[in-house]
Amino acid sequence: MRTKIMLDAGHGGKASGTVHQHPTIKVVEKEINLKIALYARRYIKQNFLDTITPYITRLHDDTVSLRRRCEMANLKDVQLFLSIHCNSRPQRGKHGVEIETFYQLEVPDKPFALRIQDTLVEGLRESVWVETPIIYRRVAEANFYVLRNTFMTSALVECGFLCDEEEALFLSKERTQRQYGKWIAKGIYSFLND
Repeated sequence: MRTKIMLDAGHGGKASGTVHQHPTIKVVEKEINLKIALYARRYIKQNFLDTITPYITRLHDDTVSLRRRCEMANLKDVQLFLSIHCNSRPQRGKHGVEIETFYQLEVPDKPFALRIQDTLVEGLRESVWVETPIIYRRVAEANFYVLRNTFMTSALVECGFLCDEEEALFLSKERTQRQYGKWIAKGIYSFLND
């Protein structure tokens, strides 16, 4: 039997998420989230379709409420839910790629969040094309709506901080988005096969 997962491309439509205008680039979180989620879905379909059925909360730049995202996952009766985001912070100054992952419940969510986090960090560290330092920030408990209102193992991953120009440039590259999608897909597969 195949495991079903809902990939949630955070924000969309009227909800842009984090938006930063840097001297060299303007980055919009909803666009990056969608591309990473679509690449993760595609990688699962190409490599793990015999064991994982991927669903996604949005395929385009659509407005999907938090409630609707949870309903989609709950009605599809998926076993895993992963919400994909990018982060921001008012205080700048740190340089490097920063990854954060959140969960609602110690069991069963935390092991899933840890596996996603570890797979992303490992992928970044092994990539010869990543020129910035990797900062393994944290895996932490959080009370986000999508984690609270989905009735399956759930996590939310922040793939980086868009307020840092260097990191924003890195995350805006198609190659980076494709790799993040691949690493997320591999993290899901690895979690299911432990």
